[in-house]
Amino acid sequence: MSPREPTPTGVNPDVDITVNDAAIAKFGVPESSAPDRPFDEILNFRDVGAHINRLCGSSIMKEGVLLRSARPDRASKRDQERLTKELRLATVIDFRSKTEHAMAANKHILEQSNDAQTDRESTPPHTPSTTNDEHLLTLPGVRRILLSLAGWNLEKLLVWRLSWFSLLKFLSLLASGYRHDATKLVIQQAMVPRGLTGLAHDTLTASQSEIKDLFTTLSLPATYPVLVHCTQGKDRTGLAVILLLLLVNAGAPAAGADGGEEGIIPLSAITTDYRASEKELVPELEERVEEMRAMGLPEEFALCPGGFVGEVVRWLEEGYGGVRGYLAAVGVEEEVVERVRRLLVV
Repeated sequence: MSPREPTPTGVNPDVDITVNDAAIAKFGVPESSAPDRPFDEILNFRDVGAHINRLCGSSIMKEGVLLRSARPDRASKRDQERLTKELRLATVIDFRSKTEHAMAANKHILEQSNDAQTDRESTPPHTPSTTNDEHLLTLPGVRRILLSLAGWNLEKLLVWRLSWFSLLKFLSLLASGYRHDATKLVIQQAMVPRGLTGLAHDTLTASQSEIKDLFTTLSLPATYPVLVHCTQGKDRTGLAVILLLLLVNAGAPAAGADGGEEGIIPLSAITTDYRASEKELVPELEERVEEMRAMGLPEEFALCPGGFVGEVVRWLEEGYGGVRGYLAAVGVEEEVVERVRRLLVV
């Protein structure tokens, strides 16, 4: 954050946090039982509360309740047992778009077809998905919620930024049934120029009904433990987690000067949690960049820019007076907001 920018309410930018070794020693557990130790086939997984507590060196958030990751589609049997038996997962919230689900489902079908044809010289063309759900992980006793943060409302906002020529081309592709190509056009011409920070602002603007649904769901005790994810578990997942961490800082509406800085998560800790995704996604970087290119996204969208969190906070402060003001504006009742916060804080 530059010196010219106001200090966001509820954060302490003077505390520079990367990794607090003393805190890790204090709150750490053996690697064999650590809740955020690596999975076999699920990348970018972490227990948000445990990670934040380690970074801050104090117990601020409940651990084992809010989990985040990249897509869990390929979870191994051991991964699945760990999610259900060790972490006792109750809910999975999937932020992916229809286009992403279609791509993932068709990729899953192709991989299954290739596996079945390994002993043959050639593989016949696979049948495209008609339901776009073949890739989804089904866990016994776990509720799955599809809540796209890149849905039609965001697409509409971006569509109206197209030139007239591009808009006509988009409508033509859509009318001809080429939804993927139409979406790719919008991504290349309206989303990419905005960058990740601009996309975050657009998501918060266009996906307000989805944000309201998210917080309504997160206000129910039965939702927890909950795993939130998108494709990479980086930007939409990161944005949702940023809102939740800022809410932890926001406190009750009546809280003020007597609250001090106790229990506050520094902005640097929120940034560290967001940027941790960049390193966590390295094992599949090449594959993910290839998928991004297929959607029209450049390689830069695989990164976690350092100023992302600060820009989101500044946007919320300038437009709504902070995260509580934003949530009120999108229709989340104060009682619901406070229930979510109580379910997250110690």
